[in-house]
Amino acid sequence: MFKNLFSKKEYSSKTGFFKVENKKLIPIDELENGSINDCIEKIGFPTNHVYTISTFDSKKISVLGFIALTKKLVFVLAKDKSKISFSDVTKAVNGIDWQFEYSDLNVEDILQDGIDYENFDLNFVKSILDLTKEDKDLYKSKKLGLYLQFDNRILTAFTSSEWENSSTKWLKKYG
Repeated sequence: MFKNLFSKKEYSSKTGFFKVENKKLIPIDELENGSINDCIEKIGFPTNHVYTISTFDSKKISVLGFIALTKKLVFVLAKDKSKISFSDVTKAVNGIDWQFEYSDLNVEDILQDGIDYENFDLNFVKSILDLTKEDKDLYKSKKLGLYLQFDNRILTAFTSSEWENSSTKWLKKYG
């Protein structure tokens, strides 16, 4: 179990990008234009289904990509095409401030992108959130404190289940 977690085996990639699968780093050696969006599409996701986090404290990791609104890591970008180990990745992931990354404002931005791109379908949203059916096309995420409205199984709107916006929630927490 701990073999990969503490492995010092280093991986390299011509592009610096790695797909993460079953706690393994799989080099992505060819990309059309070398962008983060290109990498996300190469590993099979719409670009707004992956939330990227820049890591400033890591000497070897530049960007980590997670399935939106989750902590499921799907890609890593090494700095300057550095060789990296899974323990380097684990250290970078452990340094993330998840409360900041998935703050109310960021969650709203992620959901709004899904609405704008019309690609947060019910199955995808169910895979990332705790949804309880409230009405025909209305669901509630208790974890996020949000109601989510779907039309033809596509997310079309969301609102606070406590009828507050993210700014009001922020003022209650920090004001």
